[in-house]
Amino acid sequence: MTQSTAVEPAFDRLLQVAVEVFAECGFRETTVREICSKANVNVASVSYYFRSKEARYAQALAYAFREANRLYPQDVILNKNSPPKKRLTLLIGNFLYKLLVDCHLGLYSKLIIHEIANPTNALDEIIETTIIPQFALLAEIIHQILGDSAHKVVVQRCLFSIFGQSDV
Repeated sequence: MTQSTAVEPAFDRLLQVAVEVFAECGFRETTVREICSKANVNVASVSYYFRSKEARYAQALAYAFREANRLYPQDVILNKNSPPKKRLTLLIGNFLYKLLVDCHLGLYSKLIIHEIANPTNALDEIIETTIIPQFALLAEIIHQILGDSAHKVVVQRCLFSIFGQSDV
């Protein structure tokens, strides 16, 4: 067994458990000891794999987003040649599945809710890499459905109406 295969399971386990514990307790209430205990790894492992609690939290968030996108891919949504109504239906469906799914991925929504309620420095990254691109994609699709004559304010109202209804 090479070192990389021996190291990866502990890292993956720490990351998965970190997502679970951060989703349940939030960033501020989560402790390194709790994560290590549930992951069945030595506390020193955290220092080895992560620089700090903040770095571990940021990686846990990124992991949750990657998993959500892996389970609910956006290929058709991103394809500008796909019918806009189909793209919109899939985008809304994916968004709701990510928030409402009752499995490990359901932690995604809990993480986001904790982050919005008690923001950390990671919120800027989430806004930049996830929220802004999703809003831009939705605005593009709405504009495509309404046509070129649609006023920017109308597109924005539609966008906020769609995302506003998903406030769970």
